[in-house]
Formats: sequence, C-alpha cells, structure tokens
Amino acid sequence: MRITVNIFVFVFLYAFSFSQQQKDSLTLFFEIDQHGLTQAHTEIIDSFIQTKNIDSIQITAYTDYLGTQIYNVSLSQKRAYNTYSYLVKKENIHSQTVNYQGLGVFPNSNPSDSKNTENKGISAHRKVKIWLYSTVIEKQTDKANQQTILFNEEELEVGSQIVIENILFVGGTAYFKPESKSALEELLKIMEHYQNLEIEIQGHICCQVNGADGYDIINKNYHLSINRAKAVYDYLVSAGINSDRMTYKGFGSSNKRFPFERNEKEEDMNRRVEIKILNK
Repeated sequence: MRITVNIFVFVFLYAFSFSQQQKDSLTLFFEIDQHGLTQAHTEIIDSFIQTKNIDSIQITAYTDYLGTQIYNVSLSQKRAYNTYSYLVKKENIHSQTVNYQGLGVFPNSNPSDSKNTENKGISAHRKVKIWLYSTVIEKQTDKANQQTILFNEEELEVGSQIVIENILFVGGTAYFKPESKSALEELLKIMEHYQNLEIEIQGHICCQVNGADGYDIINKNYHLSINRAKAVYDYLVSAGINSDRMTYKGFGSSNKRFPFERNEKEEDMNRRVEIKILNK
C-alpha cells in the first residue's frame, strides 16, 4: 500500500542568498551512420553551456532501428564519446563531472514508426541527449517556505510503501540537495518516535531503460539508486538510529512510474526514495 497523505512543515526563511540546482537539456540529431560532431553541433553546444556554473553533465546517445544490435550499440557509444570529448575540452567543465553512455537503439524504435517509405530510419531517434545540471544563485526574501512530506503516521502498516518525494539529489550523484533537509529530519523524527519501527530504504532513478541503474559520477560506478538509498541510511545512522533497524536497496529504473519520461515532472516522479515498513 502506498501512503500519500500530506504533513506540512513550515520553515521561515529571511532575506539571504541561496543556491538551487537547475537542470537543462539539449538534443543533438545525427544522420544515418554518423557519429562525429558537425560545426552546427558544436555551435549549439557552445551556446548551451555558455555562462552556466556547471555541476555535472549526463550524456545519453541512441540510434534508430537500422542496423544490427551490436552495430547500433557501438554507434551510440561513439556518438556519446565524441560529445563527451568535445565538452571536456572546455575550461569550465571537468572530466570527472561528465558521464556518458551509448544505449543502442532508442526504446521501441521500429519500422512501423517510420514516416518515410525509403527505409531511412527515424531521424528523431538518432540522437544524443545532454542533461546539464548547474547551480543558480537566487535571492530569498521574508516569506514562509512550505514543504510537503508524503507520510501518514496512522497507517504505518507492515508492507506499506511510503513515498518521500522531497528527498532530492544533485544530478548523477548521491549528494543531497539543500531542500532535502526537512524531509530527512521528518523521517528521523519518525524513526526516533517509533522505537520498534524497522524499514527498508528503496532508491529509484529516472531516465534509464530496461531496469538499468544510473552512473554515479562521484563513486564511479553504476549503482546510483543503491548509493542514494545508502545515503539516506547513512544519514539516519549518523543521527543515532540503530543500523539493525534498517536495510537499503536500489531498484535502478525497474519500478518507474512513467516507463518513458516525457517531461521533467515525470522524471522527478521516477527519481525518488521510498520507505517500506518491515516491522513496527
């Protein structure tokens, strides 16, 4: 059972500057069998990254259905690598903050979706998607910031799934964003109040297919959902919660609410932490 009742936490913020992460995306399209960047590609990239304070970059490349599976995986990897190679030459981009991957054929790309009669594939599927995460400094003036945590204390039943959507992470990492503080503190209070409560912390990610996990650009492994679940676990342990009351598990992209994200909202809903009640 998934619990979705709101508890409101009010935090009063006075005039000061704070940082907030912004996510932007750019899509590059390629001709059949091509993987090198054209002048048009590089001009678009240069304009895209200009003046941004870049935290991390995620590059994902695809092909259409033309060609064999092995060929298409190789082609997509070349597209991803060529994009990566161009980006890391920039002064404001460090190679350790850029992750790239070629995933072969775009999901569900097949001849029945093609709109041409000459078997020239699907141009919209021959692409590289660049996600850029950057820090934006904003000014906050006197006002109440209302944060919502999805939780219902009255329904702590064994087997329940609690979605905590306000635990947010820096893109491609297991680092908490500043706005996660209230959600983490609320979870800690629950664990302190219910002394016998035992939980499994479950990490989920977006923007991957076939259940694959994401790449963690800090830990240099493909265990992003596991690392994010462990980050919550480590937070609770460091705050004094007995580790015997908790386990953690990463589900990668295997339990996505939206199989193929169409917008940023659906990506955020796939990128989440859930708590499963094991005992109370």
